[in-house]
Amino acid sequence: MKKRTLLVSVALTVGMALLVAGLFGQPLYSAVDAAVDRLFPGQHAGADSLYTYTVETKRSGEVYVLVNVNFRDAATRERYLQANRAKAEALIANVNSAPISVTVTFAKPVPIPEFEALIKEAGFQVEQYSLEARDQQGGRVSYGAVAKYSSDGKVVDMEQLKAGLDKVNGSINGATTLVGSVLATKEGLGLLLSDPRVYIADVVAAELVEPVSRDTGASRTKIHVGVFSPYSFLSEGVR
Repeated sequence: MKKRTLLVSVALTVGMALLVAGLFGQPLYSAVDAAVDRLFPGQHAGADSLYTYTVETKRSGEVYVLVNVNFRDAATRERYLQANRAKAEALIANVNSAPISVTVTFAKPVPIPEFEALIKEAGFQVEQYSLEARDQQGGRVSYGAVAKYSSDGKVVDMEQLKAGLDKVNGSINGATTLVGSVLATKEGLGLLLSDPRVYIADVVAAELVEPVSRDTGASRTKIHVGVFSPYSFLSEGVR
């Protein structure tokens, strides 16, 4: 079955970083900036060697970190999921009131009303999200967008989405990924961890900000961490 990717509302600046389109194994940022100051060569091993990451600094002072996990390997995938849950639970136990960066991948597409309700209930501050649809031939179409909250607090711009779907005579399946921040509390991050619709609420960004800040000399607020989503493997039936 064919698969296509159509990006909606991605006229972004590099300063926004962590772009759209991580749904089918693509990085959750794709900004390309020629103004590179330093590129830390090679892949760095993450905690327990469960992931690798690359670090790139810009002349603007912004630092971009890309995390890669071998989700295709069942053993690595399971170890990463377990380690991530342990890290997330430790963050909740530390009772830190500051929000942390989280990348959520759903086990399967979540209907838009449920998606919006989960965001509200968890108090999730959305930066980007991804949706999956089907075109008239049954091919999978993925949409990525930057969140623009409406006056009623909704995240998904249904008018813009409908305009994109009309071009391919498509129908929406639901949300597949969610990127942003949430409080590391039982009501915030804990709610995501306990939700059966959530395959992983990845908190690796919280683990990397400090060492990357130390290695690059950049302030924590200048560091942007993007992770690969395992959704493509879920949609292919890799569990």
